[in-house]
Amino acid sequence: MAELFYSSGLRLAELRGLDMADLDRAERLVTVTGKGRKTRSVPVGGAALRALDTWLAHRPAPADADAQRALFLSQRGRRIGERAIQLRIRRLARRNGIGQDVARFADALQGQQRPSLDGAQRAVQGVDLYILRD
Repeated sequence: MAELFYSSGLRLAELRGLDMADLDRAERLVTVTGKGRKTRSVPVGGAALRALDTWLAHRPAPADADAQRALFLSQRGRRIGERAIQLRIRRLARRNGIGQDVARFADALQGQQRPSLDGAQRAVQGVDLYILRD
């Protein structure tokens, strides 16, 4: 989840709302529904695909119809909530000794801010998105 979130520059609500059908492994893209119910496709890097493979092998059993479609589930088998994502990012940062910078980043997620150099901004800067895939 964290790898996809970071590498694809998703908003918190976009990550939470991902369904299994939104992931196109062959094209290495994920289709997200963002603000204003607009959809866009963003590249998924190799590291994120490998992390998703690991997640899917250990994904809890879905508890209901919505969870059946959802990519990310809670331990109880329901679609994961935004606060749970924030807490997981914060816990991951602390476990890896990153600390306060990521804690502030996790807190900023509540405001639906995206990482400062996501794929869209890099494209505007002239970087080929296919180079950024890995």
